[in-house]
Amino acid sequence: MEPRGSLRSPELLRPRLEVLKRGLSRLEGSDEEAIGTVRRMGKVFLNWASGEDLEEIEKAAFSVVGAKDRDVLGAGHTLKVLLEHLVADLGPSGSEGLLVLAVEENPDDAVLLETALAADDRVLLIVSSVAEAEEILESEEVALLVLDISLPDGDGRTLLAQTREQERYRELGILVVSGKTNAEVKAECLALGANAFFEKPVDPTVIGAAASSALHKEARRRASVHTDPLTHLLNRNSIMELWERWTFPEPSSVGIIGIDNFRGFEERFDHETTSSVVAAVSDHLRRTVPRGSVSARWEESEFLILCPGQNISRTAELLEGIIVGIRELEHFDPTGETFRITVSGGVVEIKRGVTFDDAVEEASSLLLRAAEAGGNTLAETSDSDEGVWILLAEDDPLSAGILTHRLEREGFKILHYPDGAQALQGALSNHITLAILDVKMPEMDGFELLERLRKVPAYYELPIIMLTSMGREEDVARGFELGADDYMVKPFSPVEVLARVRRLLSR
Repeated sequence: MEPRGSLRSPELLRPRLEVLKRGLSRLEGSDEEAIGTVRRMGKVFLNWASGEDLEEIEKAAFSVVGAKDRDVLGAGHTLKVLLEHLVADLGPSGSEGLLVLAVEENPDDAVLLETALAADDRVLLIVSSVAEAEEILESEEVALLVLDISLPDGDGRTLLAQTREQERYRELGILVVSGKTNAEVKAECLALGANAFFEKPVDPTVIGAAASSALHKEARRRASVHTDPLTHLLNRNSIMELWERWTFPEPSSVGIIGIDNFRGFEERFDHETTSSVVAAVSDHLRRTVPRGSVSARWEESEFLILCPGQNISRTAELLEGIIVGIRELEHFDPTGETFRITVSGGVVEIKRGVTFDDAVEEASSLLLRAAEAGGNTLAETSDSDEGVWILLAEDDPLSAGILTHRLEREGFKILHYPDGAQALQGALSNHITLAILDVKMPEMDGFELLERLRKVPAYYELPIIMLTSMGREEDVARGFELGADDYMVKPFSPVEVLARVRRLLSR
């Protein structure tokens, strides 16, 4: 069966499967009433599988619904096996390690609750008093509370009210199990914040299904804090927290991929279509990014992949495969016609002492470089620009330092001079490939330097960027009249400067 990572209602699968399995077990024990249970679950799975577009399960569920009584058991087992395979394909339930706290004084009822609530994907604690429960609720992060109201040291309703008043437990699933069956008690418990009320003796199947459903909802709630709602990948904040917590072995790498020309794509198609494309790309990432690495939605149409312990070559190979795989995906426009998209990427190696911002900024600049070169490709830090000399005429030490650091990190060679006269001499003494000129400098300003450079035959076509704190239109116009190719106003973004440098060099 094809693994599915984007089911609309995965939290319903496991508890419903448990009910089906219990029904089959009862039927094997010659409980004739279990035939109805298995048939009902077959109908439930028939509707569910149809909505999830799971054809094989849909057929098996249909066989259960239409089977003769003597054949229900066999058909039900076939459906069970398919569902178990689907659960395995989905991987962890999302509720791994979640803590279930049951408060029950009666030993027999406690054994019953253990049978109903115990599972490999959760931690179950059963206590017999309010005091023990309060201690655990205070010291641990409880995901589900199952509570009797008749306890030796207090009324469970008081504990219910106190728990629900705590900010951290406002959304906690709370199931009340009680031998008091009158309507007033039930109404009071529900009013105090219980999600459900079960009368003793409780059916293990019923409370087990309710617990599983509540835990899956809690797992999704917790995950929503760390994941993007559309793609179900980690969000930007979570990946930054991971960066702070992890110690990255050497070598490690980080990459970013982005959908090519996403703005034009948004203008052409409606929101539903663009969202479906983003979701499809994220689904591809979930299936291809290996264990040990993580992927996240970084920007609206960009995705970040962190690869601890992977050198740049292996990470580049991974991203190249992702780019090819995404290119082969088919999407549908509102008219039903199919189309395909391309993505570009940038990948860098994480060097010792590098900050998160620097690593991602570098990967982002490489992504931009790849996209501006036509897209559908990957740029790496190994694609250095050795032999490219940039003349930087800048008298402000801070601006000069920022630009020098950023450009040298990309492999460019920098000739820095604090005034125009020295910069002109440096340009005449060396072969330069591009120039960045500050307008306001001592000895010779940037306009005069620009004019003199354009009189040198070797620099007739030299790409030149004017950089200044002045933003007057007449200054911009003068720079272009004298032959500048681009013009940026301080304060500037180093990433934007780098993008403009690469664009001019690629002409």
